[in-house]
Amino acid sequence: MAEDDDVVFEPASGEKNKPPLFDNEDHGVTIWADQDKNGNYFLRLRLPLGLGTVPLFVNDAAYEGLQESVNRLIEHHQK
Repeated sequence: MAEDDDVVFEPASGEKNKPPLFDNEDHGVTIWADQDKNGNYFLRLRLPLGLGTVPLFVNDAAYEGLQESVNRLIEHHQK
């Protein structure tokens, strides 16, 4: 996707300081909220077995206004 070309990932330094939004200890999957350089939130999914992390972005093109709603939801829960 062309939009993803300009995404710059910052190190997820806050992961260890904040509890994850979601976790599944049985399968070793954990999800944190993170922000892109535009201040929009996305989810950072840590995969089991040392497979790394995968960013999951809101599909705002298909669901108008979803990014704004996700931003408000995460900001509300991080207070």
